[in-house]
Amino acid sequence: MKNHLRIKRKSKNKVTNQGGKIINLKSKILNLKSGFTLIETIIYMGLLAAILLVITNLMITTSYFSQEETARLEIQKNGRFAIERIIRDLQAADSVTIPADSTPTNNLVIGDISYQLSSDRLTRTDLDSTENVTNNSVQVDSLEFSRIENPGGKTSIKIKITVNYIGLIEGNRDISQDFGTTFYLK
Repeated sequence: MKNHLRIKRKSKNKVTNQGGKIINLKSKILNLKSGFTLIETIIYMGLLAAILLVITNLMITTSYFSQEETARLEIQKNGRFAIERIIRDLQAADSVTIPADSTPTNNLVIGDISYQLSSDRLTRTDLDSTENVTNNSVQVDSLEFSRIENPGGKTSIKIKITVNYIGLIEGNRDISQDFGTTFYLK
């Protein structure tokens, strides 16, 4: 015969079983509820910390690459704009003063307009004003204009600009890029 526990209710919180022993119903219910042990809690906290560490590392890495990409885009925007601006002025020029030999110089005069390096910025000066061609987030590390003699007597100008980002990049890395082109004079 199977041993069954018969419970008779005597009071609100106390019951008796077949043997007549009084059992506290609240303590019996509390013993049946299971909670987390200390080891389970420590394991849970360790896993949670590891997951948060991975997520934080991912966010920091993403931020770093975002900063670096922003710097590269700023450099490219300024370098391309500077080259295009000089080419546009050369295309519209009636006269260009270029070096007599192939020695590079950092000054180019195109009619009434001149380009030069001033306080780490490429500046364009005409009769009325001086303006920065590059903005404040970059500096121009080098600016070179060179004369190139081609076969057939055609002269061209080689333009080379090195642009460096001056904003803060994590790890204090310098990011720079060289831009260059050659323009054949009319």
